[in-house]
Amino acid sequence: MTEKLNLSGALAMFEDQLDEISDALAINIIAAIEALPPPKPTEDENLQWVQGDVRELQIENITKIPLQVIKRIQSRKYYMEIPQNEQTDRITPEDIARAKEVPIENLYDGQLRRGGGKMWGPCPFHQETTPSFCVHKDNRWSCFGQCGAHGDAIDYIQKRDNVNFIQAVRSLIHI
Repeated sequence: MTEKLNLSGALAMFEDQLDEISDALAINIIAAIEALPPPKPTEDENLQWVQGDVRELQIENITKIPLQVIKRIQSRKYYMEIPQNEQTDRITPEDIARAKEVPIENLYDGQLRRGGGKMWGPCPFHQETTPSFCVHKDNRWSCFGQCGAHGDAIDYIQKRDNVNFIQAVRSLIHI
């Protein structure tokens, strides 16, 4: 059985091509948006409003995952730019508070679905097919599956990227 390659692993494999990957994603986003059919002209204000909402949803569907990948690339490049001897510098309580405010759904690779006032998806920390990963209203997350992990945005980045607390905080406030 081959092991599933996650985004962090893929970015590590292609570390020397992160700029090219980011540029290609941006070009593909623009091309996909330009390929959307224009709304049909109409005098009906309600129809114009619906067409505008549909177009916004189409654009959101086109851009959501590529923009998350671009943010991850920026985060990875940030890790690479920090000299090893500076990776233990101090961070402030304000830095920690800002890092905890980053929405976890923006950090999650894949689609989360709303259900019961929460967002659900497969846990990124173990292989599964059913949604056991939950993002709560207070921007905390929990896995109700195999790993049982839980925490805030900082914990998520530490676990996802296998980095220490300071690196996770720095990554979150520089995304």
